[in-house]
Amino acid sequence: MIGGPHARHAAELAPLALALAVACASRGPSPPARSFDTAGAAAPPAAAVPPPATTGATTEHAPPAPAPPASAEPALNAAPAPVGPAPPPTEQRLAELRETYSAPRHRPSLLDEPARPARVAPGRYRCAVSREYRLRTCLVEKDDAGRTLLTVEEGNLIAVRGVLYDDGPVVRFEGWLTEQRPFGCFTCQERCFVDPSGCVCQELAAEASRRCVGQPMKAELRGAGAHWRGPLHHTHYWNRYEGDGPNRHVVGYETTAERYELRLEGRSR
Repeated sequence: MIGGPHARHAAELAPLALALAVACASRGPSPPARSFDTAGAAAPPAAAVPPPATTGATTEHAPPAPAPPASAEPALNAAPAPVGPAPPPTEQRLAELRETYSAPRHRPSLLDEPARPARVAPGRYRCAVSREYRLRTCLVEKDDAGRTLLTVEEGNLIAVRGVLYDDGPVVRFEGWLTEQRPFGCFTCQERCFVDPSGCVCQELAAEASRRCVGQPMKAELRGAGAHWRGPLHHTHYWNRYEGDGPNRHVVGYETTAERYELRLEGRSR
């Protein structure tokens, strides 16, 4: 029957069906359905994970610390950190160096004896120590006691001062080193002693340097008038090493006896 209760019910539902159809048309097409495989599905994006719930007052969280680089992993055979006293400060090392500079120099016994004659006349000469060095000014003079003194000034390979005296056919010289850092008594520049970390060379032991600066300097001169020459004896001090490559290290010091020609030329009054 067309006019029965069913017809009246359909008429009542018609407006509701029309409203639902209009609403669905305004939302556009539905997105495709996704299926989730619980056995091997990828995890949802991190942004989809809600932050943990907090209670009480809101606090500010620091960002997570980055993972340490691979090089930060401790080595299995890493050497232990050095243990022991720290190296002496610069002031202390400078004091040790100055003490070496002021070590006693040789004093000839001739300075405490009566004067002896010397055939080398007083005056200014041109002198050289070693044939590789050019002639430089040096001085022969008499002291108050009448001793004859020779001074070979700095600028030569070795600078010395001492006493000249006749001994048969030769004129002998006995004196001392006058430079603060004499040749053969130090192996590095001064800055390397103060701060060894900045140098590749290793300074001579302080004991060796003190012995070196205190050595007697002796020579035997032959000649006549304003021309004299002969060997000047000098002891050179060296570090003694053991080991090879990175294991090479200083174990003491050694010496070599050297002879350099000492020349006096062209006296001028």
